[in-house]
Order: sequence, then structure tokens, then C-alpha cells
Amino acid sequence: IPANDDLCGIHQRMPAQIEPAYWESWLDPKVTRNSVISEILKSSTDGLLSKHPVSLAVNNARNKSKNLFEPLNGVRSEESLIQGSFW
Repeated sequence: IPANDDLCGIHQRMPAQIEPAYWESWLDPKVTRNSVISEILKSSTDGLLSKHPVSLAVNNARNKSKNLFEPLNGVRSEESLIQGSFW
């Protein structure tokens, strides 16, 4: 799904956020029409998500702490949100 304004500065795609009105259709294995699925899988409304830097501990699946959601050192700067590069 293309990223909305909330996430486009971080990544070009975003996870699917299924609105409650579509939960039943999304979970119904008989719903296979592309028109219905396309309606369900659309970018979410801008303003629903917030972003802040987090610890690198979020990259380890063994870490399960609620603290993973906490802002890193209380920092909320836009510059620190730019995705790094592996190369």
C-alpha cells in the first residue's frame, strides 16, 4: 500500500490498516473480488499515525518489552526519523 502523508518521509509503503467497518469482509475467505479487496486495502487517512525515534532494540524479535514504543531519549525530531541505509 502506498504510504500516506504520515509515513511517506520514512518509507514509500505502509502496513495495511483495516478499518473496523471492513473487518468482517477482510476475514471472510469467500471475499475474493478485486474491487472489494482494493477498497479495503487503501492507504489510511492522514493523521491517524504518529512517529518518533525508537531504540534499535525494536529490530530484534526477541525483545517484547512495552518500552520499545517509548520515544528514544524523549527525542521527537523529524531529522532523526529518516531511514538509514545498509550500504
